[in-house]
Amino acid sequence: FSLGATDFPVPTPAIAGLALGFGVYAMGSISGAHFNPAVTLAMLVVKKIDIKDAALYWAAQLIGAAAAAQIANYLIDMPALTVEDNSIVMLSELIGTFVFVFGVTSVAFGRVSQGASGLM
Repeated sequence: FSLGATDFPVPTPAIAGLALGFGVYAMGSISGAHFNPAVTLAMLVVKKIDIKDAALYWAAQLIGAAAAAQIANYLIDMPALTVEDNSIVMLSELIGTFVFVFGVTSVAFGRVSQGASGLM
């Protein structure tokens, strides 16, 4: 069983955003939505967690990322994507990470109602 790139009509960013929103709703109250090392760094900087917890989150995030990469490599039969101009990719990642971390820290400081936490 193998999936190809044309088997997914929905763009990858939309799928990633939906999965992240679901993860925040499903496990945000358990883990604080530490799905990204940038979120963990932000929570450490604003003193919502200590360095020991941050290190544990980062270890779990790296293990999870490695496992996800292996599973994706097994399931998706397509060559690695390459990008000629990395500057636009880097800018997009920076903007996306800022918006994501801003939303999570807003929820952590109670600036967003609990019911809307997955939308931020």
